[in-house]
Amino acid sequence: ADILVSVVVGFLTVLRIYSVVCVASFYKKAKDGSRD
Repeated sequence: ADILVSVVVGFLTVLRIYSVVCVASFYKKAKDGSRD
């Protein structure tokens, strides 16, 4: 059970970081595009 919880928490953490990176990259690209 503990292992399963650890896997779920780790997965959610990675997913959150991945989503943040994607949003940041997209926002930066859009901002540069609008400025250009």
